[in-house]
Amino acid sequence: ENFSEALECVREGKADILTGITRSYSWGKECNVYLTNSYLEAPVALIAQSVDMQDGIRRLALPRDYYITGQLERQYGKEAITYYDSVEECVKAVSDGRADATYANSYVANSYLNRGEFRKLRLVELSVYAGNISAAVSKQCDPRLLSVINKSLNCVPNSKMDEILLNNMLKKRSMRPLQDFIYENPMDAVLIMFLTACFIMAVLAYIVWLKYRSERKIKETSRIDGLTG
Repeated sequence: ENFSEALECVREGKADILTGITRSYSWGKECNVYLTNSYLEAPVALIAQSVDMQDGIRRLALPRDYYITGQLERQYGKEAITYYDSVEECVKAVSDGRADATYANSYVANSYLNRGEFRKLRLVELSVYAGNISAAVSKQCDPRLLSVINKSLNCVPNSKMDEILLNNMLKKRSMRPLQDFIYENPMDAVLIMFLTACFIMAVLAYIVWLKYRSERKIKETSRIDGLTG
């Protein structure tokens, strides 16, 4: 259901691999997992209502078990942070005004900000928190699995990794075309819904009229003789 549950499955050996992990040895040691070689560079981005809010952040939304949580707690204070189960919930909290900002790697952040409902949010990439993305491997697995994955990752050229990334980000965005259209074009969406409602009402009125005309014809036929009137 969320990242914390997935991480716990890897810790307990119920799952072997958890992907999309920022490569931090201290985090890996704390969570008791092996980390593979990195396969993607992803600077961390700040997501806020406006770029000017960087210096005025009082309420921060963070996903649980985030690798820079310790640094952000020291920067903002624990009382300023509210934890959520996913990055999406954090972004929604910022969009709804329940939080001033959140942090996510730039690829994840861009994929959410491409959605119509989050288009008004702003993103700032922060090189100070730049991270390399890797996979976490359960320590319950055969240690050779880590070696196999590292060798496999070393065989993937950067061009292929860019292709995989691009295809998946485009596919993810195309899954919400209707919602994005409504958020991006609210007036057009209202107009379309109004015209659709008018069309449906016209069709219903026509059906009622046909039924009324048919019933009237049946009554006339039952009472009036065609030959004598």
